[in-house]
Amino acid sequence: MITTMDLYFELEHNPRIKIELWNQSVQTWLKKCVYLRVYANNPKRAFLATYSTFLVSAFWHGFYFAYYLAFIQFALSINVTRFLFKAGHKFERLPGLNVIKIVRWVVSTTTMNYIGGTFLLLITGKIFDFYRNFYYAVTIGLVVTQVFFMVTGWGQRTVVKKEKEKEKGKEKEKETGKEE
Repeated sequence: MITTMDLYFELEHNPRIKIELWNQSVQTWLKKCVYLRVYANNPKRAFLATYSTFLVSAFWHGFYFAYYLAFIQFALSINVTRFLFKAGHKFERLPGLNVIKIVRWVVSTTTMNYIGGTFLLLITGKIFDFYRNFYYAVTIGLVVTQVFFMVTGWGQRTVVKKEKEKEKGKEKEKETGKEE
């Protein structure tokens, strides 16, 4: 069955899920044929897999610069969302969880509409005029947020810690095995 869009799209506050709810059949194909092949069960490749998938989607749409610009920003928003999700434990104690969900929805919807404007305009000059009217706020916000998390690693639960714990456990098992 070919599914285009779920009406829940408008209510979703997570950009990754929002994108998955749009043109679902193509999203499924991209995930199976591009993302999962690049990702290959290696969390360190998630960044590369996301950008690769969105570049293939841009190529699929055509050769307008606008498509590549939009899809790179969509990938950027997905990676920022991933960083924020991993840092979510830092915000657990904040009061007003429903207020946070509303703010996330407003930010997510604004970001998607800002990036979506690129699709509608297609002409590079008009796109940059559109961005200029918003003082490039969304693009700058996405880039600054991604750079912040990549440089500081703030709030990120890493796989490396889990791997080190497994290695320590294996070393202890070897030591106890040698003693017997």
